[in-house]
Amino acid sequence: MRKVYTILLLFALTFTVQAQILDDKYFKENHEVYFSFNISDKQELTQLSRIISIDHLNGSTVYAYANENEFREFEKHDYPYTILPHPGKLIVPEMSSDID
Repeated sequence: MRKVYTILLLFALTFTVQAQILDDKYFKENHEVYFSFNISDKQELTQLSRIISIDHLNGSTVYAYANENEFREFEKHDYPYTILPHPGKLIVPEMSSDID
């Protein structure tokens, strides 16, 4: 199990990109982007939640999803962001050791 967590951590670190400008190819291969950014006041979420889908808030860090149009609109607000691996792609099925 420890190996799985180590692999997931390495995967996340490898694919986490600080302030990456996403090109059209990214959105052709992925329907949406999962990313994080920081806010200074929770009231900022009122306006931002009209643009992007807020996944959750951890302190001042916001985790969110957006399709290409939503993400382009979000970028206009000049928040530094981090592209994260999509949580659904981090699930690695465990193989059963009972298979003969």
